[in-house]
Amino acid sequence: MKTKKLPKLIVIIGPTASGKTDLSVEIAKKVKGEIVSADSRQIYKYLDVGSGKVTKKEMRGVVHYCLDIFPPGKTKSITDYLKYANKAIKEIIAKGKTPIICGGTGFYIDGILYGIPKNAKPNQKLRKNLEKETLENLLKKIKVLNKKKYLELINNENTSERNNKRRLVRIIEILESKKEESNVVEISKLNKKIKYDVEYVFIDISKEKLRERINLRLKRRLETKGKNNLINEVKFLRDKLKIKDQWLLSLGLEYKYVTMYLRGDMNYQEMKEILGNKIWQFAKRQITWNKRYRK
Repeated sequence: MKTKKLPKLIVIIGPTASGKTDLSVEIAKKVKGEIVSADSRQIYKYLDVGSGKVTKKEMRGVVHYCLDIFPPGKTKSITDYLKYANKAIKEIIAKGKTPIICGGTGFYIDGILYGIPKNAKPNQKLRKNLEKETLENLLKKIKVLNKKKYLELINNENTSERNNKRRLVRIIEILESKKEESNVVEISKLNKKIKYDVEYVFIDISKEKLRERINLRLKRRLETKGKNNLINEVKFLRDKLKIKDQWLLSLGLEYKYVTMYLRGDMNYQEMKEILGNKIWQFAKRQITWNKRYRK
């Protein structure tokens, strides 16, 4: 029996500020591709500066998908995202073009490549016991059950999932139901086989150069005037759109610390220094996470 040929997919792998956006456009131009964003903050409208969302000028005529698909203020799940991402990939392939996945949310990338775990049956006894636990303890339990899933949660700059007790309880419930199969492999391996013929394109950059790029990018975002200023963007979200601080804080990094600054929880210099260090820590976690994609 002839094996069915899997559709071709290109995935750009690299930490934040490493140049994934520019590279994805360059590749799209060469291979007649279109780009699907895999970023947990770029899916929301008006989160432009802080998420590093590609601009019309930077797109250079290349079609992009999964940007601005949801209004801000209410957290969307990976299931919500995949409805749009999977549809976009089908459309691109139907055109005879190559889908290019670009973004720093590893959980989204795995969702595209493998799908998400099948739902386990509710375990009411387990749920009742877990509801008594703190968020910290729930994360520890996930780390023991499946280190890769734990890294997905910690790696994601959008902290809403790991700060949601109900979501963590559900993750443990699913992992517990899968224990007989394995408790050490990636959660992706607990699903189906990979859905595409994947070509990974890695951006290798020294830590010194990456730290420099992170600092320069943050400086530009904080000091540029007008709508491209990060602080102005967060002010717009809070004051004009009436987005609650709790949601902005859950987004992590830029949105979290600028919100804290605007609330008076820290001064400008403290915000700038802490944010720069937090972005750098996040980039290092991404570097560790991205090693798993190398064959």
